[in-house]
Amino acid sequence: MRYYDLIREYSRDKTVENWGKKMWDRISKDREAPQDVTDPEQQKELIASYIETLERADPTKNKQYVQNLIKFYISGERLEDLKSTAVDYLIKFHKLKAKKQIPSPRNDINRYASFGDFASVIDEYPDPEKAEKSKGEAIEVYKDANVRIITPKNEEAACYYGQGTRWCTAADNNNMFNEYNKDGPMYILLPTKPQHDGEKYQIHPESGQYMDESDSSVFIKDLMYRFGPGFEAWLFKADPSLRLQIEFYPDDAKLESAWQDIAEMVQDKIFDTMSEWEVSDDYYYSWLKDNDYVDEEGDIKDNAPPYDEYSEEAGEWQHNMLEVGRMSASEIRGLASLYLDMGHTQYPRQINELDEVYGYAIQDAAENSRGIRETMGLDTWLYRNVRVDYKNGEINVVRVDNKGNRIK
Repeated sequence: MRYYDLIREYSRDKTVENWGKKMWDRISKDREAPQDVTDPEQQKELIASYIETLERADPTKNKQYVQNLIKFYISGERLEDLKSTAVDYLIKFHKLKAKKQIPSPRNDINRYASFGDFASVIDEYPDPEKAEKSKGEAIEVYKDANVRIITPKNEEAACYYGQGTRWCTAADNNNMFNEYNKDGPMYILLPTKPQHDGEKYQIHPESGQYMDESDSSVFIKDLMYRFGPGFEAWLFKADPSLRLQIEFYPDDAKLESAWQDIAEMVQDKIFDTMSEWEVSDDYYYSWLKDNDYVDEEGDIKDNAPPYDEYSEEAGEWQHNMLEVGRMSASEIRGLASLYLDMGHTQYPRQINELDEVYGYAIQDAAENSRGIRETMGLDTWLYRNVRVDYKNGEINVVRVDNKGNRIK
């Protein structure tokens, strides 16, 4: 059977059967997908519904690009972008291919492993039937020597100022502008001196999205550095939630105090671990006995060296763990930023997630030890027993039980 015949005989049931396992692996990791579906039949129905969505995103009558859209989704592309931005790219690709304006092997969509790879190639070619867009309605909300910021008020403006981007809010098909705009304004950043062709940024504070023209996340601090203090002041007004993030939290004293409160709780666990090592280390007692640090009744004398001096590895581990609690506000902010860079989250950590950053600091301290390179469960204990609350401008660190209830 020829490939053309296979395309004509597209079947959703066969597609679900062929791609079901890989689709479910991806859906189960998708933060935007339901995460409480355990029944196999319900999982199959969810897979089918996702594939149906991708079918609607395929602009061809015989659904010849559905398999490619599935591959793009499995490779990590968001469903939201595949049912909007990807449609525009597929239409453009189909026109280029029909007019023989895209050469081989670039005209074979199966060669692209991800939507990003595919879109990057299609961006190199002009749309053979591109129509001039209407400016729509927009407001300039900020301008200085570095950047101009536009707030689109309707879909037409979002498309006009989003030209050349991969934003779903700039898509001609299944545009998502209204969905985002109903939750809060979007801002399009237009550099006055672009560092590369097509440089643009779009931010939507309500959803916490900060994206470049390729629809990839950018670090907020990079934008501040790129556009300067005037932009930074504007940004904090446009997105007040930034002040609740560890990286930008303005009060050094409160941040350090909360960090030290966590340290005091963890400190007891550190000493408990050292005591367990000391009690279980028969060699330590033998060494004390051989060096006359044990009396005739078998008790350890008061002048005996403590366990952390006897065992250099244990002593270094204890020192490193205790040093975590002595970090300054700037070091804590830097750690929160590093935690972000390591891919743990898309956005800087919130103040109420200070315990997670402390846990990361514990892991980092263990990894940097020459001897014992383990947390000995300190980070796990922390996540289960310590909670950070932020209310009315105050940070409160509390102990909780295994059900999350506060221990008084």
